[in-house]
Formats: sequence, C-alpha cells, structure tokens
Amino acid sequence: MDRNGNFRFAVNLGLEIAVEKEFKPGHYDPARSMYMSLQLKGKVQVKEHESKNKNLRKVAIFPKAFEVGLLKIFKPDGEEMTVEQMVMTSGINVQLEQVLKFAKPQEMPMRNPPSPKELSCLGIKLADFNVLFRKGYAELSVDYKKVKKPEDEAVCAKFMEAMK
Repeated sequence: MDRNGNFRFAVNLGLEIAVEKEFKPGHYDPARSMYMSLQLKGKVQVKEHESKNKNLRKVAIFPKAFEVGLLKIFKPDGEEMTVEQMVMTSGINVQLEQVLKFAKPQEMPMRNPPSPKELSCLGIKLADFNVLFRKGYAELSVDYKKVKKPEDEAVCAKFMEAMK
C-alpha cells in the first residue's frame, strides 16, 4: 500500500491437470502444471462528509483491477507452453474484468461502525476507528466502548460454546 491509499493483493495458485489413462481406470498421468498469480488492485480513501451536527468521516474502498499477473503452464517434461499461457491469460483477464463490474465501492462510517454481535458477548462494541496511510503500509486504530448486555443471547450461547 502506498501513502495515497492504493493497494495490491496477490494470491498465488498452483494447479496440476491429470488425465485418466486410456486402459487403466483410476490411474492418472499429469498433463499440465499451472502456476498463476491473481492480483486485486484498489484504493482506500477517507471521505469527509459535512452534517448539521458534526463532521462525519467514512472509509471507502474502491476496486480498480482484478487480473492475472503471471501464468506459467508446463508440460510433464518441463517444457513451457507459451501460446497456451497467452491464450489462458487473456481469456481469464476478460472474465475477471466482467467480475470487476459487479464489485461496487464499499463505504463504512468511522464513528460507530457496524459491530459483530459476538463482540457484545465479550462486553464491548466498536466505537470509532481511524486509518492513516504511510509509505508501504496503512495504520488502523480502533476504539471500543463497554456494553452492559449482549445484543443477542442465542448468538452468545453459540459463540461461547465455540470458544471452548
């Protein structure tokens, strides 16, 4: 992440494609090995909104790109398949562009943000949070306030049982 709020997440995947042998059901030979890096790029901003009573701040996340950064395809003997790589990369990127059209910017208030019900089981609730952008990272800070009783007793029972 840079100091302007631009970020990039990368996920690396490995995949082996195996083909069943013709006269030996249940026996497989490797056909291709694939190594792929998916990248999600976006921007995080803190927006200031003026209100009658006070200044309201929201954090907004904007997706910018979702793409294959690297794709390598190999035959079982280790030969790199350049043409297959180019065709697969362009085909996947076209589909990922369509997926990105459905991703809408997300906003969340920085004062009294939505709090998971499980936190109220522990006697706390989110009060405020802040985001500071530094070169190479973002600094997040969260304030809490105490709550006297949980929001949902049934959720608390399941939560506390799962914590055991």
